[in-house]
Amino acid sequence: MEERGEGWTVTRWVTKLQGKLFKWREKDEFDPPARISYKQIDGDLKKFEGDWVFEEAGGETRVTLTVDFEFGIPMIGALLNPVAKLKIRENSEKMLDGIKKKAER
Repeated sequence: MEERGEGWTVTRWVTKLQGKLFKWREKDEFDPPARISYKQIDGDLKKFEGDWVFEEAGGETRVTLTVDFEFGIPMIGALLNPVAKLKIRENSEKMLDGIKKKAER
């Protein structure tokens, strides 16, 4: 974490996709208890943003993750979009599993 304020943080991210490093910084805004929004503020991607939404559903919590991204270079995007979607899905499932395990303790 690079910065922290009341209800927000700025974090730095690095990931490797098909051998290419992508780096970005994002601002995360917390609206407890129902939403965490994030948006790239600078970095290698044209766009990277989304949110986590938490909803009460019959005694359980439903978590919805939205991710919207663009590489910004059509040729790279066409090649990497399917791989990026898979990696984002895998990473998101790992994060959700971690949240679930922690909540069940």
